Amino acid sequence: MFIKYFKRLTYLTLVLLACLAMASCQEDPVPTPPATHRTVLVYMIADNSLGRGNYDADDIAEMKSAAAAGGLNGGRLLVYRAPAGTEAGKETPVLLEVTETGEVLTLKNYDNSLYSIDVERMQQVTRDVKALAPAPEYGLILWSHGNGWEEGSKSRSFGQEGSSGYTMKISSLAKGLEEFHPGFIYFDCCLMATVEVAYELRHATDAIIASGTELLSEGTRYDYNVPLFFADRFSAEEVARTTFDYFASYSGYYQTCTMSVINTAGLDRLADVTREIMKTGAEPTVSLDYQQSYMVGSASSIYDMQRYIETLDCSSELKDKWHEALKGVVSLALTTPRLFGSFKMTYYCGLGTFILTSAKDADYRGYRNQAWWQDVVSFHPVYNPTAN
Repeated sequence: MFIKYFKRLTYLTLVLLACLAMASCQEDPVPTPPATHRTVLVYMIADNSLGRGNYDADDIAEMKSAAAAGGLNGGRLLVYRAPAGTEAGKETPVLLEVTETGEVLTLKNYDNSLYSIDVERMQQVTRDVKALAPAPEYGLILWSHGNGWEEGSKSRSFGQEGSSGYTMKISSLAKGLEEFHPGFIYFDCCLMATVEVAYELRHATDAIIASGTELLSEGTRYDYNVPLFFADRFSAEEVARTTFDYFASYSGYYQTCTMSVINTAGLDRLADVTREIMKTGAEPTVSLDYQQSYMVGSASSIYDMQRYIETLDCSSELKDKWHEALKGVVSLALTTPRLFGSFKMTYYCGLGTFILTSAKDADYRGYRNQAWWQDVVSFHPVYNPTAN
C-alpha cells in the first residue's frame, strides 16, 4: 500500500515539476502595438503668436473631427504640442494621440529643459514616436512660423518659440530628422519652398510640401487633409492641391496661396546643372526689379528661381538642361493670381531662391552657412572671388 502511494506521489510531483518547467520557459507576453500602415506626427511649436491666437487648438479640433469621420484609415496621428506659455513655465510640451474616435490621449509629458527647436528635443520626440507608434511609413507636419533659410533670432528659419523668438536653423532641422526620415514633410508655415531649404533636407525626406510665400495664419485645414495623409497610397500632389483649392476659393484679400511639391531625389541633379551655370560667371541681364519676389513688401530675400535662371546671361543649352532638372524636382506648383489682394504673382515655378547681386550679399543672414551656397552658388566667380 505504501509503495503504491509513493509511486502515485512521485508521479504527481513529476507532473507538477514538468508544468513548472514549461511555464518558466515561456517569456512574459509582450504587448503588440496596433498594426498601422502609417504614423503621422504633427510637430507643433505654438509658443508664439499662433498659439496665443489659439490656432493650435483650432487645428487639433479639426484633426479630431477628421479622425472621428474615419480619416485615419487605420493609421495613427500623433501631435507634439508646445503651447503658448511653455517658455514661461506656465505650460509643458506634451505628446498626444488623436484616436479614430476623435478622442485625444496623452502619451507622454516632457519637461521644459529643452526648447522644441533644439535638435535634442526633436530627436527625443521622433524616437518616442517610433517606439510608441511604430509603422513602416512616417509622415511629418512642421507647424509654426517659418521664414525659409534665413538665420538669426528674428528670422525664424523654422519654429519661432518663446518671447525671445528662438528659431531652428535648417541645417539643425536636417540633423534633427536624420534618424526619423519621414516619407514626406508638410510645412504648415510660411516661405519654406526654397531651393536652399529643400537642398538642406534632401537626405531627410523624399518629398516636401510647402508654400513659397506667406500663408494666412489659419494654415492648412486638417479636416480636409488628414484623410489624405493616411490614404492607402499617399499623394503629395493631392495634399498640396487640396490646400491650395481651399484658399483659392476665398475672394479678395484672403484669396492668397502658393503651394509646391518638391521631390528631393532630383535636387542633386539640379545642383549640378546650376553649378555649371554659376561657373560661367553669368549675371542677371535685368535688375531685381524685374525678378518675381515671393515676399510681400519692399525687402525680399526669396525670388522665383526659374525667372532668375531665365534672366542669366548664359547659353540656351545650359538653360534647357536646367529646365529639365527642375522638372525632376518640382512636380506641382500652384499660385493664386495675387497675394493678399494686391501683390501680383506673374511667375511661380514652385521653388524660390536667394539672388546675390554682389559678393557681400553672401554675408546676408547666414547665407554662407547654407549647403546650397557652399555646393552651388559659391562657384560663381563674381559672388565668390576665391572660387576656382
